[in-house]
Amino acid sequence: MVLGKSGIQKHGEKVILLPTGASQEAAGKSPSIQPEDDREDPGAHGLDAETNATAMPDATAPVVEFPLCHAAVKNIERDEWVLADAILAECSEPGLNGVRTGSYSKMEKMRAEIIRNHGVELSFERVRKLRKVASAFPAGRRRPGEASLEAHLEAGSPEELDELILKTPNIVLTVSFIREAKSLEQKAQRQREDEERRIQTQEKRDALQDYDDQQRRVATGAVDEHLEQSSTDTDGSAAAKPTPVSPPAPNNEEPSRGGVKALTEELRDWVKSHNGDPEADTVRRAIQTLVAAVASTVAK
Repeated sequence: MVLGKSGIQKHGEKVILLPTGASQEAAGKSPSIQPEDDREDPGAHGLDAETNATAMPDATAPVVEFPLCHAAVKNIERDEWVLADAILAECSEPGLNGVRTGSYSKMEKMRAEIIRNHGVELSFERVRKLRKVASAFPAGRRRPGEASLEAHLEAGSPEELDELILKTPNIVLTVSFIREAKSLEQKAQRQREDEERRIQTQEKRDALQDYDDQQRRVATGAVDEHLEQSSTDTDGSAAAKPTPVSPPAPNNEEPSRGGVKALTEELRDWVKSHNGDPEADTVRRAIQTLVAAVASTVAK
């Protein structure tokens, strides 16, 4: 046996490494008491106590900034609603039209992370639609038993989907079925609106016609009254009351300025022919009202 200072014990060709104390005992010496090492534990500074080497992070670990989407994409084939909720939670709610919320840049960043970590490529339009359907249909308003996620998207709102389910019981609501049903409903709605507009237009025309008729009656009555008064003043009695004569019928063509002026002169001449005074205030206002009413009617 050969014992060296390094604590190596040899048995023939066999070499055995001995601890320091054991080598001293084998040499007939008492092991010396080593002073306590006051140095800090290497592990406190990220060192491995066994290898005395610095512990390095795993360089292959994926960088995850969207943990909900990261977890949901693993089960995308089973439940796409989970991914939709994750996108809504981590990429912001849809904003109002024209208002920038920064959500688009978040969705682009999330897409890049999913491609890098999972090799799953989601189009931006798909991500946007998933966020939209999760926002439009809260967890308590979804009908997964009656319609797919795509059918929810086509319906557009919980109220619309509920109404379709109520109208078509025991029917699977596919995207094509919902699209056709909505198209028929929109067509019926347009027809109802057109009918309402037609009725309103007719009511306005009737009201204008009634007003014009009333104005004509008022104007004609004023002219007749003036003629009656003029006849009474001339003859000294009311015995010579003239028979009321209707004013000349207006031209059906749209009146120009010259046409209005010509009609006014005709009415003035007509008043004169019946011994009236066209310059009298009541007659002048009556003529103006009548001409305006005729012009309004013809313009229609």
